[in-house]
Amino acid sequence: MSLTVIAGAAARGVNFVSMLVYVPFALTYLGPERFGVWMLINSFSVLFNFADLGMGAGVITLIGEANGRSDVAAQRALVTNAYLMLAAMAVAIGATFALLAPHISWRAVLNVGSPDVIASAQAAIAVYAATFIIGLPFAIIQNTQAGLQQSYLSSLWLCGSSVVSLACVLCAMFVHADLPALVFSLTAPPIAANILNSIFLFRQRPDLAPRRSAIDPAVMRKLFKTGALFFIIQMSIAISYGADNLIVTHYLGAAALATYAVTAQLFGTVNQIVSIAMTPIWPAYSEALARGDRKWAISTLKKMTALAVMATAALTSGLLLGRPFLEQHWTRGVVEIPLQLALFMMAWKIVESFGNSISLFMNGANIIKTQAIVTAITAAVMVLFKTQLIQHVGITAIPIAALLAYTVFTMIPYLCVLIRAVA
Repeated sequence: MSLTVIAGAAARGVNFVSMLVYVPFALTYLGPERFGVWMLINSFSVLFNFADLGMGAGVITLIGEANGRSDVAAQRALVTNAYLMLAAMAVAIGATFALLAPHISWRAVLNVGSPDVIASAQAAIAVYAATFIIGLPFAIIQNTQAGLQQSYLSSLWLCGSSVVSLACVLCAMFVHADLPALVFSLTAPPIAANILNSIFLFRQRPDLAPRRSAIDPAVMRKLFKTGALFFIIQMSIAISYGADNLIVTHYLGAAALATYAVTAQLFGTVNQIVSIAMTPIWPAYSEALARGDRKWAISTLKKMTALAVMATAALTSGLLLGRPFLEQHWTRGVVEIPLQLALFMMAWKIVESFGNSISLFMNGANIIKTQAIVTAITAAVMVLFKTQLIQHVGITAIPIAALLAYTVFTMIPYLCVLIRAVA
C-alpha cells in the first residue's frame, strides 16, 4: 500500500507542477477570456466522471473480491464486460453529442461576445468530446489495477502523461496554435497512457485480456447493479463541483472565470493529492471489518482523518501565504487571487478533507446507500445556494455555498451514521 500511496502522491504532484508551469504561459498567451473558456472546457472532466455509470468503482470492488478468491476467470469476465459496456456508452455519448451540439447556443452558455472566441470554443469543445469518447473505455484499466492492488502502475503512467501533456501544451503555444490544439495537447496524452498501460498489463497478464468467450450478460448486470449507487454518488459530486465554472461563467462572464478557475485549481489540487494518498486505505478498511477487527479500523480512521485534515490545512495555508508571490510570478499579474476567495476556499477544502476521510471508511464498511442519498441532497442544495448567493456576494459565493451545504447536509449525517457504525 505504501508504494501505491507514494506513486499516487507523486502522480498528483507532477500534475500539479505541470499546472503551475503551463497556467502562467496560457494566461499570457490566451488572455483572460479565452483562458476562462479553456478552464471551463477542462472542468467538463468533472462532469463526465459519472459517464461510466459507477462501473469503475464497481470494478475495483468486484475484481478485488475475485482476486482474493484467486478466481482468474471471474477477473477476465469483469474486465471483458466492463470494456464492452464502456465502449457502448462511448458510442451512445458520441451520438448524443453529435445530435445536440449543433442546437446549443454556445454564446449563451459561455457568456462571451466575440465571434472568434465562440468559434474557437466550439471547435475546442468538439475536440474535447472526441478525446473523451475515445478514451472512456480505456479508463477502466486504472480501476482494474486498483482492484488488483497495483494502482502504482497507473500512477506511473499518469506521471508520464502529465509530463507529455505539459510539453505538448508548451509546443502548441510556441507554434501559436489555437484553443482546440491546446485542448487536444492536454487531453490526448492521458488517453494514450491508458491505452499503452492496457497493452502492457495484458501482455504481462494475458489471462486477464478481454476475450469474446468471456462476454456474459449476468456479469454485465452485476457490474451495473454494483456501480449504480456509486453512479449516484459520482453524478452528485460531478454536479456539485462541475457546475461551478458554468455558474461563474453564466453570472459573471468568462473573464471572471479565470480568477475563480485559477484559485479553485490551486486549492483543489491539494485535496487531490491528499485523496490519492488516502484512497488505498479503503480496501484495508474492508479487509479489517470483514475479519472483525473493528478496533483497528476505528483507530486507523481517527489517525487518517487527523492526518488528512492537518495535511490539507498545512498545504492550503502555504498557498494562502504564498498568494502575493503566485499572483506576481505564477499568473504574471494577469489574474488576481482575491484574499476573501482564498480564505473561504481554504476553509472549504479542510472541511472537505474531513468528510472524504469518513467517506472512505463508509466505503470500506459498505455503507454506500446512505452516501448516495446524502450526496444527492447535498448536490441539489449546493447548486441552489451557489446560484442564489453569487448574485449577491459575487465569486466568493462558490466556496461559501459549498461549505454551508456540505457541513449541514453531508458532515452532520455522516457523523451520525459513523457514531452508530462504531458503537
